[in-house]
Amino acid sequence: MNLFDISHITAEEAKVFKSDFWHVADYFSQINETNDYIPNKTRLAHPEEMFKLMKFLTGNEKFDNIISVDKGGPATMFDAFEAAEKRGEARGKEIGETRLANLLKKLYSLGRADDVQRAINDKNYRDTLMKELAIQ
Repeated sequence: MNLFDISHITAEEAKVFKSDFWHVADYFSQINETNDYIPNKTRLAHPEEMFKLMKFLTGNEKFDNIISVDKGGPATMFDAFEAAEKRGEARGKEIGETRLANLLKKLYSLGRADDVQRAINDKNYRDTLMKELAIQ
């Protein structure tokens, strides 16, 4: 019997896996070697099970949010990570817009119209105002 410490596997060792488990091995080998992961576009035979396993092995709850393939969810690791990235970008945009709106409301309520104009054009000043006014 061969045992592998999957969390410390190398790219060469990962090549021995042929099933969906190869994606798990590939994920950890890339993280260990480059501290980054570029997902593969190979179709998964059992995507839902893979994402549950990835959640368990990585402790990353975001794998819970992946929709099943039957419901239009991802069929490859690439699709899953791309969908997660898009969700993150949308969330970040929403947070940024909310923070900016809160800053502008606060400045107007304090009668600081000049600061509004400067904040629109000067990111560093805008960041300073966010800290000053405790805008989260």
